[in-house]
Amino acid sequence: MPAIAVKSSRRRPVLIAALCMLFFTASSPIATSLLPDTNVGARLGTTFSPYEAEARGLDYQEAFERVLAAPRMNVIRIGSYWSEVEANGWERLDWLVEQAVANDKQIVLTVGIKSPRWPEYWMPERLGIDEAPDWSRLDEIAPWLRAEALDFITEAVMRYRNTPGLLAWQVENEPLDPSGQHMWSLSDDLLAAEVEIVRILDPERPIALTFYMPISMQCDLAHLSDCAMLFASLFPRSGDRLLDLLRPGDILGVDIYTSIGSAYSNGGWERDLRDWQNKAREDGVELWVTEAQAEPWPTATSGVRNSQIVTADRSVNLMRTLSAAGVQTILLWGSEHWLASEEQNPDWVRNFLQ
Repeated sequence: MPAIAVKSSRRRPVLIAALCMLFFTASSPIATSLLPDTNVGARLGTTFSPYEAEARGLDYQEAFERVLAAPRMNVIRIGSYWSEVEANGWERLDWLVEQAVANDKQIVLTVGIKSPRWPEYWMPERLGIDEAPDWSRLDEIAPWLRAEALDFITEAVMRYRNTPGLLAWQVENEPLDPSGQHMWSLSDDLLAAEVEIVRILDPERPIALTFYMPISMQCDLAHLSDCAMLFASLFPRSGDRLLDLLRPGDILGVDIYTSIGSAYSNGGWERDLRDWQNKAREDGVELWVTEAQAEPWPTATSGVRNSQIVTADRSVNLMRTLSAAGVQTILLWGSEHWLASEEQNPDWVRNFLQ
């Protein structure tokens, strides 16, 4: 395959840094009034990654069984991790799907180049895309990626389309939003082709497309990559572009993080959420919160998770706020963190898995 020309230009990060300086303001911590009843009207669920579980020192099978045993975790989102499947086969994903079915859970299966959890992009090394320039749209830099991705998606959909309890296909994960170490993204054209192939192979099942909803103009100047996420509102609005690809009955997934690194939001994002609810409703599309933050985000410089900012109590409040706003399905982000931190902080497991 052709080699990728690596560019040395890094103008965009410089622009981000300048904008951070312009908008950086001090603020007070998020309010923390924990309501004792964690039951909500919304359908709840979570995302589970066996690779993240193992990275946290957990046995992924034991961890998944505990998540499945949680009575309120009704929807389980699982990723088909392309590079891992190509290297080791489908056995691990087969097991996850089979266990979810055996426990009567509803399943959302992600397919494509991106799947939940770091490093965001799960591409086989043979594709030779590791050296793509920062801020690239990968399939435009490496056009051969398109056919390869469509082949993988086809194989995954054909393998799992008859799965009982398969609620929806999620095509890619935040595909149009810059993310990962190099702030890569995918093109609208590639995403449209991927959505179309899934519709052809499984025309009756809904498709979910997800995006990151900016929640704050505050940022920590020491964490430029974190700041870039908070400034995602300066990029073309990916949510509107996703809605163009969705049909009535499909799902627009919003990912909401109220704290990134050492930056945090004091609110105001609720208005934007209502706007997206209205847009989705006008198109006959369901709006889910596909990632509701229930895990501290590590800072870019130290890698330490700021557990004083994102606590179990505050995540309960976020969940209740979303339910009160009329969100019918909320997938809490952080199940691996809840289990890995149980000995030091049992509140996560107590609030979400018991």
